[in-house]
Amino acid sequence: MRATRGRAGIPLTIIHNADNRGFGAACNQGAAGSDADYLLFLNPDTRLMPGSLERPARYLQSPEHSAVGIVGIQLLDADGHVARNTARTPTTLSMIGNSLGLDRLVPSLFPPHFVTEWAHDETREVDQVMGAFFLVRRSVFERLGGFDERFFVYYEDLDFAARARALGLRSVYLASAQAFHRGQGTTENATERRTFHFSRSKILFARKHFNAISAYAVIAVTLTLEPLARMLARPKSAGETLRAFRNLWKEIAEDAANKKKLIELELGLVVLLQCRILILLAHEAVPIASTSMSVPMKQRKASSGVHTMGSPRTLKLVFTSTGHPVRPLNDCSNW
Repeated sequence: MRATRGRAGIPLTIIHNADNRGFGAACNQGAAGSDADYLLFLNPDTRLMPGSLERPARYLQSPEHSAVGIVGIQLLDADGHVARNTARTPTTLSMIGNSLGLDRLVPSLFPPHFVTEWAHDETREVDQVMGAFFLVRRSVFERLGGFDERFFVYYEDLDFAARARALGLRSVYLASAQAFHRGQGTTENATERRTFHFSRSKILFARKHFNAISAYAVIAVTLTLEPLARMLARPKSAGETLRAFRNLWKEIAEDAANKKKLIELELGLVVLLQCRILILLAHEAVPIASTSMSVPMKQRKASSGVHTMGSPRTLKLVFTSTGHPVRPLNDCSNW
């Protein structure tokens, strides 16, 4: 971390990470080092213009906009055209359509992710503004716990906006301020890496925000049909597409194996703890067994507690509860 000043004399603090932690994690790291009331998350392929900061900041400061938590502005491409940089909240159908390219063939049935039919020439409330210029109230950022760092890149801004909206906080596109945005500036020549992270983040979003059936539908289409659709649309990138999805399948398999091991470990610890408890209870019950080794069956079924059967060396435990049959448990003395 080092302090410096920008070209306009603005004081800057630069944090240099040894590894690429991902967009969300790096944004959280930067936000933690600031105490400003407003946080601007800006892509490296953007360039600010006069009013880019002042106008959205003043918009948020206005008392009548107190329910607005996130503001984006008009982004211009290299040709000076206004980019379509607002998006819809995804649905199961729209995500599947996006995976198969149906959002371009039949947009009436499979709405595109970005709102392309609107000229973006007026200020209005939207579902999500693009993360290339993402101005957020600090209070909102802290309330949501920042970006979800499981999204390495892509969908982290959409997830953030969805969580904000669930709390009644709105996202607004402000057409009166502008900035230049090149687009895909960091991944333009990395098709394999871009495809991997985009598809991975799509699966994470579906698992987090959809019910089980919808999430599995999106995951199944993403992992099986989307690679074919991508290769048909761009045959020259078929090799990169195959490698991207091969790596995605590999990661999912490794995660599943790790989770299985973790579950087995947790179950083992639970069983061990239960057996320890049973042994302690058995030792407490041994004096009772030495004075009364035979308990009538009716009494055993109607009572509650721990009873012992046999000698202490071959101790077995029987748990009973009112109205339920007696169930002997396995010998846990070796634990």
